Amino acid sequence: MRKKYICIIVAALFGFISCNKSESDINEEYSNGVVLVQNMGYYEVKISDELSAYFTDYSEEEGFSNLSFDKDSIVAVTSFGTGFFISDKGEIATNNHVVGSMVSEKQALKAKNRVVSALKNYVRSVYNELENAYSEITGEMLAYILTDTYTSDYRELENAKSLCENYMNEYSTTYDYLCNVDVSSVDFEYVNNISIAYNDEYVTSSSDFVSCVLKAADVENDLAIIQLKNKKTPEDKYIFEIPDEDPVETKSLFYPGKNDKLFMIGFNLGTNLALTKEGVRSQCTTGTISQDRGSNYLYSIPSLPGSSGSPVVNQKGELIAINFAGINSTQNFNYGIKVKYLRELINKQ
Repeated sequence: MRKKYICIIVAALFGFISCNKSESDINEEYSNGVVLVQNMGYYEVKISDELSAYFTDYSEEEGFSNLSFDKDSIVAVTSFGTGFFISDKGEIATNNHVVGSMVSEKQALKAKNRVVSALKNYVRSVYNELENAYSEITGEMLAYILTDTYTSDYRELENAKSLCENYMNEYSTTYDYLCNVDVSSVDFEYVNNISIAYNDEYVTSSSDFVSCVLKAADVENDLAIIQLKNKKTPEDKYIFEIPDEDPVETKSLFYPGKNDKLFMIGFNLGTNLALTKEGVRSQCTTGTISQDRGSNYLYSIPSLPGSSGSPVVNQKGELIAINFAGINSTQNFNYGIKVKYLRELINKQ
């Protein structure tokens, strides 16, 4: 009887091991379901219908990057990440920080205050320049008046003086408005365009990327779902199955769990490594689970910026996490959000 049970256990263990896939198997089967995500965006602080400020990034320490009060002069910043198909409706999972704002609500309030302050300084400096020009024009006009000479040059000065007065009145009104504006009522918006490039296809410029829209986001867990505008996943693309239960948390007697080999398919360094002579190519990297941290897993898969949003699967090809961060300056250990949180986000739609 004992021998019988041993045989059953050995057979079951052998069956489990035989289900394991190699790195080449994983890469060949799943890589065409992974996409390169492109995000082009900037921030707008809208104080009124006629008055806005634009910038591409903000931090409390360094302030604004590329602050401008002219919309036509702002150039959207382009960043890259990774995503993967999760349905036949063109839905793609990724990290929220790949496709969403990097400025928190607390930072946004401080940014709005600093924008208003910067605008006040700008308006005041322009007003001072206009005031100096007005004084110079008035002085030149006085010379004509004293000589009782009213030539075409005098009339041009009159027009210039009138124009200065109009602008000074406008800037004075704007300055008074800024001094009394309720910053909490000022709109803060992240303006962006999201698009993707398919693995193993050629792209030569941003226009070759396929447009997407943001469908759902979980800021707390840094997850997002974007969707192709045509709502249709190409038939030749692999669609990752999102399990109802975490494969690691529901491990059986024969499931290794910790130290189990993992695979991540993504785009390290974005287009720097992805663009090859054969087209856009993802990279497959391996590692093992080092720690269960509650909402995420720590693992030894090396990665670089651009791999955020990559699918992380086990040796059976089951999705267990979505890659989302590195530790300080080293990228040899990374975190992955547990797949159950992606399932929760899908169910909330």
